[in-house]
This record gives sequence, C-alpha cells and structure tokens, in this order.
Amino acid sequence: MCLPYIAVLTDPTMGSGSASVAMLGDVVIAEPRARISLAGPRVIAQTLGQLVPEESQRAEFLLAHGQLDLIVERRALKHTLGRLLAFFMDQPMPIGNSVHVGASTSRGQQRMGCANSGNSDFSVSGDSGRSSRGSEPGS
Repeated sequence: MCLPYIAVLTDPTMGSGSASVAMLGDVVIAEPRARISLAGPRVIAQTLGQLVPEESQRAEFLLAHGQLDLIVERRALKHTLGRLLAFFMDQPMPIGNSVHVGASTSRGQQRMGCANSGNSDFSVSGDSGRSSRGSEPGS
C-alpha cells in the first residue's frame, strides 16, 4: 500500500522549505492568500533589479500556474485531508462536500506509483478553495 505525502503550506512558507519538501508532495495544499516563495519581494527585487508583483507569491497565483493542487481554508482542512487520505488509501470517502472525486488519474498517484481503482480529479467547492491542477488542460 502506498502512503501519500500531503504538503500543507501555511502563510508564510518561505525559503528553502518552499523550494524543496513543500513542493514535493503528492498533493500540495495551501491556505487562501498564503505567501509562498523562495525569497521575499525585497530580496527578489534586489537580485533581479526589478519589482515582482506581490500577487506572484500568493497561493492563488501558484494554483493558477500549476504549482498547487488545492487551496483550502483552515476550517475545512481536517475534512479535506480526511477525504484525500481515504481516497489514497482506497477507503470510503467521508460524507461532505469539501472535496469531490472525478474521473482521471492524479499526478500524485503517478508519482507514488500507486494503482488506485478510484478517480482523482480533486477540487474543492464553495468558498473554501479552488480547482485542482488535475482539471487543467494537459494534466
């Protein structure tokens, strides 16, 4: 049985953690508006000699560019993690609507080498999140 590596990024996730273990998860989750970056805006501006848009270091920007799988508010995190673990462990899903399961193979399962019989196009509904990278074209 494969165990998933689920990374949960909080505000702020900066430095070497964001460049290594934080982005290696089978599923990468972040809180809404979390700042996630290798370096802060001032350091980037000094290094590159130009300003970087503040939004480029936010969870929503990273989700839109395929670096995150889900954005989940902290109050919905326990339920979302339960559903993700149930999915990866091939168990019945907890009741609720925080996460739904669609009909494709997740990149996380491919990385883990797991052959789950289920579906994996995760998305979070309502105000607690955004669509996953599994729903983007070419995923």
